Amino acid sequence: PSGAASAAWELPSGEFAPGLPQPRLVSDTLLGGEAYALLKPAGWEVDVAEEASPGGVSSSPPSGRSGIVCARLSHFLRLAAPLESRIARDPSHNFGLLHRLDANSSGLVVGARTYAAYYRLHWALHTYQLDREYVVLSHGRVDPALREIDQRLVARGRASYPVSSGGLPARTSLRVIAHLRQGDDDNVGGGCEPRDLSLLVISIHTGRQHQIRAHLASVGHPVVCDLRYNAPGFAEDRRWCPRNFLHRCRLGGLPSSSDPHSGTSAVQTDNCASAAVASGLPEDLVGALRGLRPVCRASGDAVAKWLRGEVMHVPPFSE
Repeated sequence: PSGAASAAWELPSGEFAPGLPQPRLVSDTLLGGEAYALLKPAGWEVDVAEEASPGGVSSSPPSGRSGIVCARLSHFLRLAAPLESRIARDPSHNFGLLHRLDANSSGLVVGARTYAAYYRLHWALHTYQLDREYVVLSHGRVDPALREIDQRLVARGRASYPVSSGGLPARTSLRVIAHLRQGDDDNVGGGCEPRDLSLLVISIHTGRQHQIRAHLASVGHPVVCDLRYNAPGFAEDRRWCPRNFLHRCRLGGLPSSSDPHSGTSAVQTDNCASAAVASGLPEDLVGALRGLRPVCRASGDAVAKWLRGEVMHVPPFSE
């Protein structure tokens, strides 16, 4: 099915995850209605097979939010999504969800309503046809000349670490779109010591555990309010930013409903039409960003777009 079905995705009041903002349907017309895009708020975990729990609530702390219980997106799908297919209740296929997103981060998540759509989306993901873009606020003044971090990562427990050999290849592309100051003489940021910050738009070529957070920390520019990768600065960050300042704002290269091969196998998607979905910053991150001072006019213009709910266009990362 396709069309405007947003109301049908609302979780019954008081039934699950009280106090958390609810996931919101962004599009249910991808792949001719066989796939959809959700906006996942912070506090919801995109769980996979080995992590799913029947009650729908995780008792283990999500990364960067020690001691805070989070809700399972798979349980939301089972309770609220108007899905008649088996895949929404199939943990062996990740409940139809395409990719992970840290519980303490927000942004777009794509899911499939059919097994055919699930495998087609996975083909697009693993053949690097999908574009995943994020808006991130990091510590320090990032040099605009820094366009890529190509550093292997190894996962150890709940964190990832850069290594010179071993591990897995990981490549992150970035664009600096604004430089900001926090805690200046006008008491911006609650009276904190003056600090430089950088607003970035990031694209990932690979999708390793905590790739963006680990890569930025490895070059001395950790994500704001990231307990796992910047523990010394976490308490100060929490004074003015409620959680990791990391939001998946755009998914592009998605096979579209106009694709002439929409009913055939995934291997036939090359050179076909594609779709994109986008999402501006959520209110909690807008509030944090509003309290910062751009250092120049260009930075101010860029920040203003994000404060208005726009998704800022950046030059192609391949350039």
